[in-house]
Amino acid sequence: MASHPALHNGKVYRLLAQDDNPEHGLFAKDYYMNERSTVTAAYHVAWGSTNNRRDSKYISACLNYNDALRFSQRNQFLNGHIVSIDTDQLNVLHVYDPNVRLQLNAEQNEENPKTISNFDSFANERKEVLIVGPIPANCVTIITNRQDLPNRHGNVPRH
Repeated sequence: MASHPALHNGKVYRLLAQDDNPEHGLFAKDYYMNERSTVTAAYHVAWGSTNNRRDSKYISACLNYNDALRFSQRNQFLNGHIVSIDTDQLNVLHVYDPNVRLQLNAEQNEENPKTISNFDSFANERKEVLIVGPIPANCVTIITNRQDLPNRHGNVPRH
């Protein structure tokens, strides 16, 4: 797949959960139901896939490293590493683009106004992309270890 012009060197960035292991690749929560998942892209971005939300076939990432870093400051006690993901061989939906969001909402019959509003807001704010399906380990590189992430006050731990 060709790299999207907005991607810097074909890379996107993700703050991992503590239990994600990039050495084994990354998997959507609904990995085994991948093609049959009924969770829309809008729902995934608007409501997430944790805290008793519905699992989806999508893996969220950010276009920019700094957006992934901002997530780390909000979720300080649940963080894993920040990784870069090489997207050249992956199916990436550029949901930060309003035209892509409109097309996905139409294709997936998403009509809930609150979901669409959150989708628009969060995807734009976070410069979010969605990766469909699993991400092989050879596409994932740890770029900031968990212990090196700043805390919610922006302070980087001293070693």
